[in-house]
Amino acid sequence: LCTFPCHPPTTAAVQAGASLINDICALREPGALETAAASGAAVCLMHMQGEPRTMQREPHYQDVVTEVRTFLDVRVTACLAAGIDANRLLLDPGIGFGKRLQHNLALLAAIPDLAVHERPILIGASRKSMFGTLLDRPGQGRLGRGGDARGRKGAGGLPERGGLLADAAGGHQQSLHGPQAALA
Repeated sequence: LCTFPCHPPTTAAVQAGASLINDICALREPGALETAAASGAAVCLMHMQGEPRTMQREPHYQDVVTEVRTFLDVRVTACLAAGIDANRLLLDPGIGFGKRLQHNLALLAAIPDLAVHERPILIGASRKSMFGTLLDRPGQGRLGRGGDARGRKGAGGLPERGGLLADAAGGHQQSLHGPQAALA
């Protein structure tokens, strides 16, 4: 279950059987920590600079790896204090969420350093235009072989291949949109 905002849709989804809360707000919304703690579901805490509508306007960091690591550490500590067992937590550095290409690359290179409290790292590599940019295929890389987010053909599974890069760099989990492209 991907959530934004987290509460109350999370409660209904967990009651319906969702076993993972993938929260782009890292349980910072009012009531989110309590809802997650009571749910028993696993929780993925994601870093995002800004809000979804504005996050890509002017992302800026002094040291993206240190800032994301510190954020994740603070959020894990808040979860532990709220009674969420550490074994239920996954961490996501938020590739593409309030980050420029150089920030994303720095985070991918530092995956092992981001595993605060020895929690596994999830990398959301799908629907990321950065892979099309890296391979000089702009406009591609948003979805797998079926096309990009606007239905254009020819993305060629670039994001899913990016997930393989993350895996090789030490990521523990991948989040994919259209996983059939990754399996083709």
